[in-house]
Amino acid sequence: MVLSVPLLNRLAQRWSNTSMQISSDFTIDAQYEFAKFVQSCETELSHHEGFCMQEKPGCAVVFNPTRKCEEVVQAHDIHFAVKSCTQFHAERLPIIQATWLKDATNYAIYSDVEDAAFGTVSLGIPNTERGHCGKTMAIIRRVAQLTSVQWLAVVDDDTLISVSRLRTLLSCYNSKDLVALGEKYGYGATTARGYSYITGGGGMIFSKTLVEQLAKPGMCECPSNDIPDDMFLGMCLKHASVPIIHSSLFHQGRPVDYPEELLEGELPVSFHRYWMLEPMQAFARWLDDNSPAGDSSSDIHSEL
Repeated sequence: MVLSVPLLNRLAQRWSNTSMQISSDFTIDAQYEFAKFVQSCETELSHHEGFCMQEKPGCAVVFNPTRKCEEVVQAHDIHFAVKSCTQFHAERLPIIQATWLKDATNYAIYSDVEDAAFGTVSLGIPNTERGHCGKTMAIIRRVAQLTSVQWLAVVDDDTLISVSRLRTLLSCYNSKDLVALGEKYGYGATTARGYSYITGGGGMIFSKTLVEQLAKPGMCECPSNDIPDDMFLGMCLKHASVPIIHSSLFHQGRPVDYPEELLEGELPVSFHRYWMLEPMQAFARWLDDNSPAGDSSSDIHSEL
């Protein structure tokens, strides 16, 4: 985007105004929140066709996140940890088994019980109505002991994800580094007590090196099992001085929650929630590179 200096000065003056109140502790969608802030300064955003998501005639500025990366990430290098519970086994697990789980060769479905019908694994943590911090930290401690894993992907049982696109994205990172990757949200971001966190629904991606550090005794101990896991992990990462890498390819919402023009300019990695959605169709259109409804282009865009 292009901003004039007078607008910058106006924005700076409004931001420094001590009477300005932040409407929410949560920072969720940077583009939307910035647009609202600009509009609060009595300035409308102007659309121009010359700013393009991909190369085409008439572009003055082109967004091109494509990068050839050297790391090779195989499907078995990523341990997909699916969080579930008895209540949703029959409703949600057949959907992921029929879609993206077929491409994941290293995964486990972690639940409150062991269900032979779906091959779920119990870690001895009872189900909670919200939060799931205890379950997620139990997963992290378990995966820290696995020797053949380079990455951990923690997802919900109503998360749709492209395994192949995640592999391509991770090829731009080193699993020996402390890497936390996903859609970054913020809590109290404008205050000293604030922190960033990876919103769990879109998928939380951690390098094995970071998993081992988080699993150390006293490093990230949940106060209770029902503390929000994604937010508490954000606090742990802040304490450990580990930055969160944001990627807009991960989505906390459903495809219908975003403008199609935005999604068509990228190759999404994930979406979240099945509510009022045909998840099989959504997966085929937006995430399955092998589906006629999907984008089978081999030119995967990896946003860094």
